[in-house]
Amino acid sequence: MTAAQRTDVPASDVRQSIIGIVQAVLDREVIDPAVDLFDQGVPSLVFLRILARINEKYDIAVDVATLEEASIDELSALVQAQLGGDGQAQQGGC
Repeated sequence: MTAAQRTDVPASDVRQSIIGIVQAVLDREVIDPAVDLFDQGVPSLVFLRILARINEKYDIAVDVATLEEASIDELSALVQAQLGGDGQAQQGGC
């Protein structure tokens, strides 16, 4: 499924999905979604693995240059924006 086809994914589902990806990659349960992942001890190469999984899951290309911080909340907002904004389905011809 492409990003254009996923415009109806609720923001809360995106956030929960990204939390799951981060927990799986880090192999730990406790992650503060509001705190920068680097401040939580995540090395840059591991962060790139997280991004790769997000890109694969949603068939998008997350541009880290647009992130103000590398938190789950920021990542979720960025993914949601690429999927179609605030979680509401966009109208389009297809």
